Amino acid sequence: MARSTRFAAALTAAFALCASAEAQFSRNTADIPSGAPFNNSATENVDFGDVDGDGDWDAVFADGGDFDDDQNRIWVNQGGLQAGTLGVFVDETATRFPVILQGGRDIEFVDLDLDGDLDLYSSNTSEHSNQSNRWWINQGGLQGGTAGFYTDETLTRWVDVAGPGSSVANSVALPSGGFVDWSCDCDFGDLDNDGDPDLVHSSYGGAFGGQVPTRIYLNDGTGHYKEFNPSNFQLSVAHIKNENQAIWAQGN
Repeated sequence: MARSTRFAAALTAAFALCASAEAQFSRNTADIPSGAPFNNSATENVDFGDVDGDGDWDAVFADGGDFDDDQNRIWVNQGGLQAGTLGVFVDETATRFPVILQGGRDIEFVDLDLDGDLDLYSSNTSEHSNQSNRWWINQGGLQGGTAGFYTDETLTRWVDVAGPGSSVANSVALPSGGFVDWSCDCDFGDLDNDGDPDLVHSSYGGAFGGQVPTRIYLNDGTGHYKEFNPSNFQLSVAHIKNENQAIWAQGN
């Protein structure tokens, strides 16, 4: 078979597969929350995870972003522990989430303290008010509470921000924990092969300027994060310049 004929056959098969897959989906808004404040926000990111350990997927939302400071939200699947209909969602933000308004751009599930439940890390922007990325801890497991309910522990989970070994300028450290940032998407992986999730913290910078550095934070084994900064270089302001020393690599 000629190459062009094989390509045409493959393309036809791909279109047929797409058409078949598309036919399996239908629009359904009856099984999700509606109206204010449950489903009327500027959502930047949504993620799914089993927050209460009952075997079904719940949904969390990073809200606000560049539009305004808003409340992140959680929709709980009514199967499992809820003893309702699997796949039907109810907004339970008022009882399960801290009451904090933020410019949410991203939200990530991570078991940062290795106790078997899903904690949350939210990436936020300071476009509207000075704020940091935040740590929300699931109250099951080591916390001895009810799984699927969250407490903000931003103040204690960041370690030595603007202190010894930190690249963060003193001028942008926040009394409530963390530092002024314009983050958008962060992710976790075991960077040092010690069995716990470390953090790669990325940032757009103010007005998407790109002048705020990416940073690496290592988990100490208990879910507390200290910056990996072998150069010990500390910025004097939020922005980094091209001629500045690197903060997690060698060189300038």
